[in-house]
Amino acid sequence: MSHRSVSKLRMAVSVAALMLLAWTTGAPADFATPAHESLDFAFRFASAIKSDARDRAKAQELALGEYAAAGAIDEAARRAPEIEGWRRGSLYASLATQCARAGRADEARAFIGKAEEVRQNTTGWENPRISAQVAEALALLGDTEQSNKITTGLAAADPIQYSGRATATDAVGAAVKGDFAQGMAQLRALEGDNNLDTAWGRTMGYLALARHPEAPKASRLEALDAARASAERLPLERRLDGLLQIAPEYVNLGRKGDAKKAVASAAAVVANEGQVAEAIPGLIAVGQAWAEIGEPEKARKPLQAAEGLVAEALSIDQPGLIERIASAWRRVPDPERAHRLDLKAVDNAAAMRLSRPRAISLSAICRQMGKDGVVPDASLRSRLESLLADLGEPW
Repeated sequence: MSHRSVSKLRMAVSVAALMLLAWTTGAPADFATPAHESLDFAFRFASAIKSDARDRAKAQELALGEYAAAGAIDEAARRAPEIEGWRRGSLYASLATQCARAGRADEARAFIGKAEEVRQNTTGWENPRISAQVAEALALLGDTEQSNKITTGLAAADPIQYSGRATATDAVGAAVKGDFAQGMAQLRALEGDNNLDTAWGRTMGYLALARHPEAPKASRLEALDAARASAERLPLERRLDGLLQIAPEYVNLGRKGDAKKAVASAAAVVANEGQVAEAIPGLIAVGQAWAEIGEPEKARKPLQAAEGLVAEALSIDQPGLIERIASAWRRVPDPERAHRLDLKAVDNAAAMRLSRPRAISLSAICRQMGKDGVVPDASLRSRLESLLADLGEPW
């Protein structure tokens, strides 16, 4: 495999969370209770980034997104005004989606209004990014007329990037209004389109329908089988991402055998990379997937392999990789090993000479710990407070 393909795989898996569309985002894993203290540290480290407004806003949005995913929507909304620029609008649109999914329609519409206020003062590619998220929230509210109006405009302006996502959003809207068959038909109409963004939107659309709680089980399985078939035809980096999202849904629908096949297929993609640092994100993802579908012993080998390769990764990437491995071990579960890796990740980040990458890494570490329900003990809490206080020149 070419270096270009390996790099694409590494990037795709390492930022998979950012690639997921709002309507496919699931709840936090059942193994943990969200720990807002860790998320508070994540947001504080993000807000402490003084040298780069874009990095600061991105890290802040990610931290508050985890607050919302943990059910702390009100806290995320309270802190949202601290984010400067278009990412505040993106967060508001995400909060609207969370509220729509939770049946909090009035709050969802209020957040849509806030997202629109930001969008109207935003230029460039960021403007339609917010619009796409707003359309997804509207679809979940059952407001298909307004949602379709937005998605039609997006697809017309940029068909390569938005046509697949637009169709998937429309399909979700149809399912929410009770016409699951129409949603499936809209996605099947994209089967002949091999454009990457369209094919990814089609796959994620099928997956979103499979997650629709009010649909009959048979219909959800039909959508999930279609998602898997669509994912299998994607380029390797998206194929891996798709399969690892599909597997847990098979378990949820009582089809563990199909879940195991999906993870095994993803594992084969990673195995083709060989024992190189670029394969670490894939190894972590596969190990975590095995754990999440109830196969902890199969999780150990890829996670051990990932640990053994961390020293070969770029130094700037190492803290985040270590923490992601820790997170995967929590799912096995092996809490003692995970805790050792939490501390190692913090130590690794603390050793960075420049404050900007140090703050970004520590925010990501705390964000993952908060997502996993990790409450810092007194020693770790003191260490994190000290690291916050020490941020400064050189950035």
